[in-house]
Amino acid sequence: MFLPRAGSTAANTWRVAFRDGSLLVGELAPATFAAKLYIDPAAPLETTIDMRQVVRILWPRPEPIVAGAVAVAYLDGDQKVVGRFGQEALTFKDGFGPTPIPASEIVSLTFSRIDIGAVTAELWSDVLLKGRLVDKTIAFALLGDGATLHLQVDKILSISNTGVLPSGRFAAKIERLIRKLDSGDPAQRLAARGELIRSGAAAAPVLHKHLGNASNATIRQQVREILAKIQ
Repeated sequence: MFLPRAGSTAANTWRVAFRDGSLLVGELAPATFAAKLYIDPAAPLETTIDMRQVVRILWPRPEPIVAGAVAVAYLDGDQKVVGRFGQEALTFKDGFGPTPIPASEIVSLTFSRIDIGAVTAELWSDVLLKGRLVDKTIAFALLGDGATLHLQVDKILSISNTGVLPSGRFAAKIERLIRKLDSGDPAQRLAARGELIRSGAAAAPVLHKHLGNASNATIRQQVREILAKIQ
């Protein structure tokens, strides 16, 4: 579906909604396209459409693409890109110098709108980093055809990567907390329960595994209650 961008002064500037949920704004090239109009089904009229004269186009709406969506990037101008990181790592710089961060370790990135390039990175290991990205762009692969966009860092508001399964270190931490749910120390049980709840939906895959496999009735009940709170 194509919609003209509200308030745009460019005659060929459009807002495009994709099947995967992405929303992008830009210009169509070329500004015309060939079409076949079925005003008379028996005699279709072949013509050329000038996009400058078009207000709206509705395409057939097949089922949306959702499988495989692992990240959402929110951009300036109410734009949104759904897909996955198109590069192995991002280079993050803080007071200790530049450090590569694997994209698979990132839960979210939040960019400052005042200090361009400044970012807060939340990692699966529960680490919260504040610093700057060395990269001027971030490669982001769309779901539909796999095309890769190079998003300018100064145009990104945030990126959420919560569709990615937790890393091995994060999963190991959740496993340790689950075992503590049956501790003989009430304080340990309460602390483990609270930390699992604070871990949020990212812990759900590991918790679900124990819901089906745990032979301990106490752990199963605790896991069931925690899942009810975080999902």
